[in-house]
Amino acid sequence: MYARKVLALFDFDKTLIHGDSFRSFSMEASATALERVIVYSLAVACWLGLIGNKTYKEQVLRRVWAGVDASQREQFLKGFFSRLHERENPRVVAELMRHLRENHTVAVLSASPGFYLEPFVHSWSQDIRVFASQARFAMGGPVVDNLYGEPKTKCARELIEQLQPELIVIYTDNISDLGLIQLATHTRLVAPSRQLTRALERANIAYEVLMP
Repeated sequence: MYARKVLALFDFDKTLIHGDSFRSFSMEASATALERVIVYSLAVACWLGLIGNKTYKEQVLRRVWAGVDASQREQFLKGFFSRLHERENPRVVAELMRHLRENHTVAVLSASPGFYLEPFVHSWSQDIRVFASQARFAMGGPVVDNLYGEPKTKCARELIEQLQPELIVIYTDNISDLGLIQLATHTRLVAPSRQLTRALERANIAYEVLMP
């Protein structure tokens, strides 16, 4: 039987894992109670639209990560990865593994920073392609190339143009991925908001909701 070329695209936060990994990272990496209050306030400001997603990440990394040496970072990430594994969404991770077994191309696209996202995702399989926000630590502080919104859609579009798949399946929870959904042939939603499902219904985009 002819095997079709399939590309499976996965969001990370609230899709492959429960919750927001960067918010957890920022709180856990905070050295003091005051620092935790500050990074929580930054998260609220981002949620309210008072600061952008890129600025939010840069401000958090400046406070909790830029001054941490390599050995401390490595030790922290070991514990952080262990806690992230406890928050895996088993239904969605099982779908990711199924795609790999069927020799589909699997990619995880996320606005979370690559310095923790890439090694964590590769703990599932080295065959997964990972596209994430990249943080550079310059003299003026962290600079984040943020893979969120249109840059994330552009990344997916370039991957599709490179691979020329016949089927494109996307797994996501977030309306910010609407651009990716419009590129897909199959959409599988994970605990979607009503805002997202209404947007897809208005656009006449069919979708399936993954049950736990």
